Amino acid sequence: MSSRAMRKIYGMNAAPSPGEAESLQQAEDAYSSQDEAYHTRPSGFNILMDDDNSNSNHDDSGQDQQDAITAPALEVTNAVEGSSKKKKKRKKPKKTNSKKQDKQEATVDEVEAAIKAVNDRLGILPSVEKVKGNDDSFGKIAIKAQGLLTVEHRHLNSDNEMRRKFGTGAAKSIKKKVHNKKKIFRSTWLAYPKDTWPPMVKLGLIMQLLKNENGVYYFTFIHLPDYQKVQFQFLDAVDTYDPNAIARILNMYPYHIDSLLQLSETCKISEDFQMAAQLIERALYSFENSFHPLFNLTQVNCRLDYLRPENRAFYVALFQQIKFVGHRSCYRTGLELCKLLLSLDPDEDPLCVYLMIDFYALKSEEYQYIVRIFNEVEHDRNLSQLPNFAFSTAIAKFYLAMETGSRVEADSLLQKALMMFPMILRPLLDKCSVKFSDTIIEHPFFKSSYSESDGLRILLHLYIERCHSFWKIPEIVDWLASNCEAIVERMNSTTDKVVDELSEKRNQRYRGIPRNIYRHVILSDIKDMPVSLPAEMTQTSWTVFDPLPPVDSFSSYIRPPRNRSAGEEDEGFLSLFMRSLMPSFATQQGEQHRRQEFAAAGGVPQQNADGNDQNSQNGYTWIRDYFRQAIAELRANPRAQINNFIGRQDDQNDGDNEEVNEDESEDEINALD
Repeated sequence: MSSRAMRKIYGMNAAPSPGEAESLQQAEDAYSSQDEAYHTRPSGFNILMDDDNSNSNHDDSGQDQQDAITAPALEVTNAVEGSSKKKKKRKKPKKTNSKKQDKQEATVDEVEAAIKAVNDRLGILPSVEKVKGNDDSFGKIAIKAQGLLTVEHRHLNSDNEMRRKFGTGAAKSIKKKVHNKKKIFRSTWLAYPKDTWPPMVKLGLIMQLLKNENGVYYFTFIHLPDYQKVQFQFLDAVDTYDPNAIARILNMYPYHIDSLLQLSETCKISEDFQMAAQLIERALYSFENSFHPLFNLTQVNCRLDYLRPENRAFYVALFQQIKFVGHRSCYRTGLELCKLLLSLDPDEDPLCVYLMIDFYALKSEEYQYIVRIFNEVEHDRNLSQLPNFAFSTAIAKFYLAMETGSRVEADSLLQKALMMFPMILRPLLDKCSVKFSDTIIEHPFFKSSYSESDGLRILLHLYIERCHSFWKIPEIVDWLASNCEAIVERMNSTTDKVVDELSEKRNQRYRGIPRNIYRHVILSDIKDMPVSLPAEMTQTSWTVFDPLPPVDSFSSYIRPPRNRSAGEEDEGFLSLFMRSLMPSFATQQGEQHRRQEFAAAGGVPQQNADGNDQNSQNGYTWIRDYFRQAIAELRANPRAQINNFIGRQDDQNDGDNEEVNEDESEDEINALD
């Protein structure tokens, strides 16, 4: 600080002490020397200092005293102004934020421009609320229950549901370290890719918009020529009954849909459920990467025609995914997937989703949803005639009544269900290991048999096998017993014709079994489920990846005829039977035919001493030996048999295949398992 400023602070009349005067003199000398050293660089503050000098020279002593009094206040204000300037300087980084905001706004403008260009070209996808309610083209069920089939995408991630139920550690899986290169996957909703998956390569599967009628968009999957070639190879591999042939196709084309579905079924047979689930997720990931820009999973106005074979694989993959997430106790995820599967064709329901959507709603404790879908769809679908909805709605009302305290409506629904399906009581109690009194079990009304209809027997068995766990809860058991007693008292006290009327109604409404129920039973793969396909269905060929195709199905391309060898043309009944049991029998049999042809060409006699044909005898002897050898190998190491055809695209060295497979299986083990 200069001596002039010191005088203003301490006042002109206040003489400084000798020490202070000496320090002031040194300060002036220092400032004067600095001024001389830096006279070539004049500062802007010198102008202000000159003004102060001129003012001080012209002011009188009284004014100097007044300045001495006001100087401290001025310095305080200057200090405040300086601090405010510093604060303003600190606020300068906000300019960078504004620049970022400008960049973000520019990016948003570009995105909006791109969306506008797409909408101008393809059309705008309207929301569900904009569709008119009296439009039949939208679908009777979907338009009356718009909110029922709307999918909440935040519940499509089964890992999130596992974290909510079991904690963060339950959904964590050990990830394999990728040493070579980092794989980048697209973010999707239906499946979440893993690091062990091969890179995504599009084979020629696309989705095309067929038409737009009154706000309903009809899509279809298209197989381009490259994909058709792979599909033909896959169908040829299926005809050989050899899983190794399908595995070789999957190694070359790791995202071929039907190969993934078929190999997943093979893994389930070998009880490798984790690998089977991953193959289904890969299939869904391949599908989602082929979606049309207007195909929205969360809306109910996007349709896929089940009559087209290209679309049926997506139905099957979703159905299998629902089963796998249910095995992991992710029932809310299964409920959202049921909504999605039903929204693809709500009127026809080709896989009969109504037979299982109530199960996942009850398991996820969405009781109000069950009551709502029952009330809104009952008029069009007669859901009360399905055993699963008749009993599930009563259970939902029971849990909702626990909050209100009145169980009158729940009791009424349960008694109606028991009156309509009395034959379900005894097998249901046997499945749950629950015993009721003899007055209930031995009553003639509850001793009805299943001889009324085969279709009703399948529906009741399906409900018992899937939903028997609900009837093991003590509160539900007591509630069921009380309502059974009420029905027995009603039957003993009245002589009305209710029993005969209900029996006649069952005989009229359960004639025959629709094709979609058979598909549901086949895909559900429930043990102890008695089902026998009719003759017209067994005579047609169908596979696991396309069970019981529709009669009026049509395809956009035709499979070329396959060149069959002479050995395959001469196959008999026993050969076909062996091929159905042992898939690798076809290759071995072809080798046997080639040996016989070579022997015949060399002039080797093919007859025994008694003149009988030796080829047929050798063939049956070889079949017996092969069967014994295959059974022995399967008993010795069943796991190795399935690992032989589950390959990885990244594994290049055949000698290290066994070690790599063991490392990958250990790295992919889920913590919950």
